[in-house]
Amino acid sequence: MKKIIVLSLTLTLSWFIIGCNSSTEPKNSNVSDIEALIQAEDSLFTIDGFTDAQSDSFQFQYGQHHRGQFHGPFLPWFVRRSVESWNRNIDVQTMSEDSAIVTITMEMAGTFHIGINADTTNDTRVDTIWEKPFDVTAIRKVSVVRRQFPTWMARHMGRRHNGWRIAGMTPLVSESATSDLTIGSFIIRDVTSGESLEIDDPLATFLNWQNMPQFNAGDSIEVEMTVSNGDNSGTTVLAQYRMAPRFGRMFTRLFDDGNAPDITADDGTFTGGWTMARMPGMRQSVFEVLDNTLLTDPDAEYSAVIWSLPYLVRMRHMGGGMGM
Repeated sequence: MKKIIVLSLTLTLSWFIIGCNSSTEPKNSNVSDIEALIQAEDSLFTIDGFTDAQSDSFQFQYGQHHRGQFHGPFLPWFVRRSVESWNRNIDVQTMSEDSAIVTITMEMAGTFHIGINADTTNDTRVDTIWEKPFDVTAIRKVSVVRRQFPTWMARHMGRRHNGWRIAGMTPLVSESATSDLTIGSFIIRDVTSGESLEIDDPLATFLNWQNMPQFNAGDSIEVEMTVSNGDNSGTTVLAQYRMAPRFGRMFTRLFDDGNAPDITADDGTFTGGWTMARMPGMRQSVFEVLDNTLLTDPDAEYSAVIWSLPYLVRMRHMGGGMGM
């Protein structure tokens, strides 16, 4: 099986766009140009499933059933987050005259909503709704480079942001303020083509901006996540995705029960999958690790870790690969 590990410097849905802080300290022109470049790219600041506080409906959020199929009993609960306060910070670390690493830090607080669905044959019925506050920090890193143009070309090219452009970005990582949950490793595999992407350190894994990880429309996708929970209260792992930009969020659950595609029960590796969308375009999958008490105890404190991965769904005849 072909495995590609992206480690070098070399997603557009109804996502929520976070607000921004500004600094009054003087900045050199490079830093100002880079900040303007980053602020202009909304997709860097979005996480599917985080909405504004006015959105109070579970409409278009579907729990897929047990093993990621399209028909059968639905998950017994729905989850979403409404953001009530947010803040973001952009920190630019220049690496050379023509390269820099940007760290985006977003702090979000709001309400975590859980809809309990007693009838798992009906995806629209919500019998009980729990609400609890959440407070998370989300981080993403972006690599930027500057292309130098000859004087005679400068008037027409490289003028915007003084030639700075985005070269790569990491997955987005979000953690609650108090959590004993950790993700040790992550593999997403196109079962049909055999290609895979493995991530051990998400904030050191830069995905090529011009060539994001790509999957063929309609292919079978499998995900493995190594997870630990320090308080031993049990863990639920979810993957959410969209079949098309205007479609609702779909959920599938990853299991550590030894039943295919999972290999060994209770070894901390959760496995699951789904069928990739048949419509081409940019997508974002959000992988959530939740403490089980979130789903069983109305008074439990919010505890979750989220990784968000951008990728491209392509038609089968198109070229490309896992961000190479």
